Amino acid sequence: MEITENTKDLVTSCIIRRLSTKESLDYLMKNKVKISERTYRRYKKEILKQQNMLEDYAWNNVQIEQVKKIETKKSIIHHCWDLFEQAEKIPEKLSLLKTIEKISDELPKIVW
Repeated sequence: MEITENTKDLVTSCIIRRLSTKESLDYLMKNKVKISERTYRRYKKEILKQQNMLEDYAWNNVQIEQVKKIETKKSIIHHCWDLFEQAEKIPEKLSLLKTIEKISDELPKIVW
């Protein structure tokens, strides 16, 4: 049997408020949702499982995006060094060195 949206919201509220099983069942009863302790535990387990799956998915995507950003910055730095080698005027070289320094300073900023 699928959890109704209202019941899901109420059980989620119990989880957030860290209510005990008894407190949760009383809270649900006050909100006109009559379920057994076993059903409550099953719903709670299902909701927590969904939350964990979403957290895992989000975390994996954050890591992938961070790796892409790092690789892009490494590529830009490599290209800047190539341009530095080809530059003939000192102002050009200084400008490229400042760009390399700026990009290098941004590299370690990774979300953990």
